Formats: sequence, structure tokens, C-alpha cells
Amino acid sequence: MLQRRIKEDDGVLVVRDIWLEKIFSGTKWLEIRPHSVKQGRIYLCQSKTSTVFGHARVEEVLGPLRADEWETLREGHGVPGGRLYQHTYAWVLRDVQRLEPPVRIRRKPGSVGLQYGSGV
Repeated sequence: MLQRRIKEDDGVLVVRDIWLEKIFSGTKWLEIRPHSVKQGRIYLCQSKTSTVFGHARVEEVLGPLRADEWETLREGHGVPGGRLYQHTYAWVLRDVQRLEPPVRIRRKPGSVGLQYGSGV
């Protein structure tokens, strides 16, 4: 069971289903956040669920980005609109893989965006 494989310091990224599908299709290969994250495996959980649908490798974290740097990376993010945060970081996602079947975890209270561990 995945819960046993997710360690307490493993990241679980919670994203809306539309962005999750873009990550899996490869059209979204950057995740933009107001903070950095450690490189390595990150699990991908669909928001409003407690279901992990896959994982990716955070290959690199860029930032904080200047406005001109953000503009050159915009296409990889795939979300319309301006710069999202005062301090903007781009997480470069690689080696994205779906889990078949998806696996349930416990979402930690208040976890939005990123939680660490499986919530167990």
C-alpha cells in the first residue's frame, strides 16, 4: 500500500484535476509556488480528494524568479494570468508516472498545496 511507502518527509502535491491532467500529459512541466521544495520524488494528489494519482521527480527548483524569468517560463506552467506570487518559484517536474490504480491517503487537516507524508 502506498501509505507505507510515503515517508514523513515525502511531499504530496495537491492540485486541481485540470492541472493534474496537464502534468500527466506533459503540457504542464512546471509547478509554480511561493516557496521552494526539496528535489526528488513528489506524489500527485487531486484536490478535493484523498487520492494520489501518480508521482513526479522535482528535478530542479528555480527562483525566486524575476518578472522577466517568469515570462520565459510561462509556457511550461500552462496557467493563464500574471505572476502568481511576490516570491515565485518554479518546480521543474520530470519522470511523471501515473499509479494504476490510484491510491487513497489521509489528507492532513489544513493541507492545501503541499503536505508531507501520507497523513497516517
